[in-house]
Amino acid sequence: MVRGKFHKGERVLAIDKRKWFKISGYEPHSGQLLLHNSKARFKVVVAGRRWGKSLLAAKEAEVMVLMPNTRGWIVSKTYDLGEKVFREIYKTLIHKFKFETVRKSYSPKSGSMYLEFPWGSVVEVKSAEHPDSLVGEGLDWLVFDECASCKGIIWEQYLRPTLSDKNGWALFITTPRGYNWLYDLWKRGNSPDYPEWESFHFPSWSNPHLHSDDIEEAKRSLSKEAFEQEYGAEFTFLSGQVYSDFDPSVHVIPDDKLNIDPEWRRFRSIDFGYENPFVCLYIAVDPEDRVIIYDEYYQRHRTVEQHAERLIEEEKKTRLMMQSALGKNVKDVYEWTTCDPSAASARATLMEKGIVTITSRSSIEQGLELVRQQLKVRADGKPGLLVSSRCVNTIREFNLYSYPESKWTEEPEKENDHAMDSLRYFLTQWRKGYISQKIAVWA
Repeated sequence: MVRGKFHKGERVLAIDKRKWFKISGYEPHSGQLLLHNSKARFKVVVAGRRWGKSLLAAKEAEVMVLMPNTRGWIVSKTYDLGEKVFREIYKTLIHKFKFETVRKSYSPKSGSMYLEFPWGSVVEVKSAEHPDSLVGEGLDWLVFDECASCKGIIWEQYLRPTLSDKNGWALFITTPRGYNWLYDLWKRGNSPDYPEWESFHFPSWSNPHLHSDDIEEAKRSLSKEAFEQEYGAEFTFLSGQVYSDFDPSVHVIPDDKLNIDPEWRRFRSIDFGYENPFVCLYIAVDPEDRVIIYDEYYQRHRTVEQHAERLIEEEKKTRLMMQSALGKNVKDVYEWTTCDPSAASARATLMEKGIVTITSRSSIEQGLELVRQQLKVRADGKPGLLVSSRCVNTIREFNLYSYPESKWTEEPEKENDHAMDSLRYFLTQWRKGYISQKIAVWA
């Protein structure tokens, strides 16, 4: 069936991948073959530079394009990035096999790249910088190229819905960019809870066609962090990370191994938000003044009154647990609750619901330094701050909280900072020694 055109009325229900690969002259290396053999609907490929991601994606797409009446997109942050996969498809179907088209365009500069064939199949390049163009289409397949460089909302709000009508598949190909939303998707592919997902990890040197001399040169010329990310395909960080000492293997404790003694001091710390999340960190301090974030409340698009109700419910449950463990009445579950000192109106609303807050001011940099001091590993081999594994949003923010790349400033970017602000408020208050129970201090 591989020729310049299909006969009128011809129906092709499936393409034999292996035959197509052989006819088109494509010989996948062992890593690429693993993915081609995967039956998963959603495949996440995290691989280093020059591993062969674009070629792999193009060959998966070609198999779909050769079937009648399919529609697929290649999406990347910019049209230039999306052009890499499209170029391979164009080179094979148009230059090599000279398939006829109803319409075609190949103009990366103008962002016009598409192919439409007589049998009704269409492939088109889209840019994540123009999200309005990502709605209204039902897709059979999707390649999301260098997706880690895009915002998670592009997948969640725009691309994922396009696959629902036709039960389409998605292939994510990328070099990692820290522990962002793509890391969460990559974890899905390694979890039995997501049977439709499969994830793959390949460093650059697993490509047998890549010269080892090039790898060694990159290792010498790049920083350790950059080499691990760009060539090792590791989820790591570059120099802009605010809390570079935060190490999940050191600071994160499995929730099932975390035992909070009912006698330990407990606190709450709040960062207000509506479009941005409202965050409440639940914190315990052990007799050695080790700070333990044992739970988090992290919600958007609710009123302060609604948040207050949830906090009160949690307080009641904790009180019952403590009373059962201690065998006595517990009046105050938390020694105090602290929050953003500038949020006077929200604090007043909490007070109306019976939640009294206290605050104290400090510069952002002073608060950051308090967190850094607490992260240090002590003489007993344990850090001064631990986070329960259940606090997934707090852990994510620790990993992503960063300074602007364009310049080094004393203040981090205002992104991924809501739990971080909450922690900073707590440590500022705690270090200043304001531990009186339920004292209202209005700034």
